[in-house]
Amino acid sequence: MLVILSTSMLSLASVASTRFLRIMSMFSKIKNKVIDKKKRFSQSILWDWERDYFDKAGVHAWTGTVPYYITSNPFIAHTYANIVIRYIQDHVQQGHYVKGEPFYILEIGTGAGKFSFYVLQRILALQKALQLDDVSIVYLMSDFTDSNIRYWKKHPVLQPYIASKVLQFALYNIEKDESIRIVADEDKTVLIKSTENPLIVFSNYLFDSIPHDVFHIENDQLYESLTSVKTSYSNLDKNTPKDMQKVDISFEHSKIDAESYYNDPIMNKILADYQKHFVKTSVLVPIAGLEGLRRLLHISKNRMLFILSDKGYNCLEHLDHLHDPGVTFHLGACFSMMVNLDAVGRYFVEKGGKAFHQSPRIGLKTSAFMIGEHVEQLTETKLACQYFLEHFGPSDFFNFHRHIRATYKQSDYKTLLSHMQLCQWDPHIFHLLIDYINSTIQQESTLVQKAFIEGMYKVEANFYHMPNCPDTFFSIGLFFHNLQYYKKAIVYYEKSLDNFEQRYTTLYNLALCYYLIDDLKSALSLFKSAKMKLGSSDEPNKVDEWIERITKKMA
Repeated sequence: MLVILSTSMLSLASVASTRFLRIMSMFSKIKNKVIDKKKRFSQSILWDWERDYFDKAGVHAWTGTVPYYITSNPFIAHTYANIVIRYIQDHVQQGHYVKGEPFYILEIGTGAGKFSFYVLQRILALQKALQLDDVSIVYLMSDFTDSNIRYWKKHPVLQPYIASKVLQFALYNIEKDESIRIVADEDKTVLIKSTENPLIVFSNYLFDSIPHDVFHIENDQLYESLTSVKTSYSNLDKNTPKDMQKVDISFEHSKIDAESYYNDPIMNKILADYQKHFVKTSVLVPIAGLEGLRRLLHISKNRMLFILSDKGYNCLEHLDHLHDPGVTFHLGACFSMMVNLDAVGRYFVEKGGKAFHQSPRIGLKTSAFMIGEHVEQLTETKLACQYFLEHFGPSDFFNFHRHIRATYKQSDYKTLLSHMQLCQWDPHIFHLLIDYINSTIQQESTLVQKAFIEGMYKVEANFYHMPNCPDTFFSIGLFFHNLQYYKKAIVYYEKSLDNFEQRYTTLYNLALCYYLIDDLKSALSLFKSAKMKLGSSDEPNKVDEWIERITKKMA
């Protein structure tokens, strides 16, 4: 049957459709809560949520939520240490430092502390090798939350540095603090309002997580991108999202004048330069980081070495033709942004300093910035930047490592050994390779085995305990166990028991080693302990057989 609609019927259908859409729109508005509306991005509630997460999570933020390995490994620490020691050496050799006063090295947003451990080790080793023992160096691990400081203070591998006072801890919030507050003990703090020697500052994966402003440029016009934030009521708990990935972020562009937007004329000049240069783009400006650097420059009397590693853009060409900025969420708990390193470099240059950016790299970007009246004379520092950042830098190492990670089972031992040397016997990479190494090392030459044996002690020296981290001591013990170095294996199995939970596997392997060196009493005791730790997947008959065998042998 053919149904013909009249004009009036079509009109009624159109009205009904419009009403339906309006009702659905109203329902959508009821369902979602608008939390921010047309705010400057750096003032968005997003940053309050970000701070709250890191404050509550403490060191546990780095045990699965926040990526950090690429900036917390021995290779990148080696890079920083070599640039820093040459910077100090330049000042010492040219007589531009105050004797008896320390060179403070401030790590902003330290987090778990793994990088601090690696870089401090290497700085002190280079200081000794270059006979700079008379120069005072104080490393400041800092964060805005004291929960991390409590963790660092108790960490066993940091105790020698704490005792010698080469390592100290500071509460420092780059977003607002005018001075650096060293936490000496529970009741005592020391404020650093100025430094006698140049200040050295590190920032790793920090600028991507602190407030930015967003600007849009099109047809020679400059706009600020105002931010609106909304999410469903069901995703809120006391006005805080349960899952950040379910938060909707949108931008609306509003025309502004570059010459008067900020109180800082240098920042306004950077905006004006961008307005003239770009055809059409949306550009982030790391305003919290830049304002923090301005305060640190005041503390340091405009003498500073600043090394920054982050994801982002370090040249103008890569900043053009970008869309509204994307936000990367990490398991719905926190987020990060791409960093405009070009703006950081321009800020230093406008203040009379120097910026060293790597040539184009895929992945992590590392830049060094220097300022001070003697910056042109820092020849050793500039050479170190050229060699350790440009020649083969942290991003190059990580990209090479990713290739090895994907192909190591097809690699020969010469390649694996070279990679372990390159990564400086990093425990993280050791854990990726150890099962393969243990299954094949016995077939390798004595020379290869010896090289890996020597490497085990370096792996141990690089071990930094964190919550839920792999048991490095057990893995080293298993390596020696497979090579039949039972006494060495015992040492590491026992370190595993001292530093990690008493697992069935560790107790069982340790008992075997004691049996194989003919210490039957210790072996029997450990097999009995292993029996008490039996899990559902373990084999009780194996333990019982060993207990029965040793008991008979001792009778």
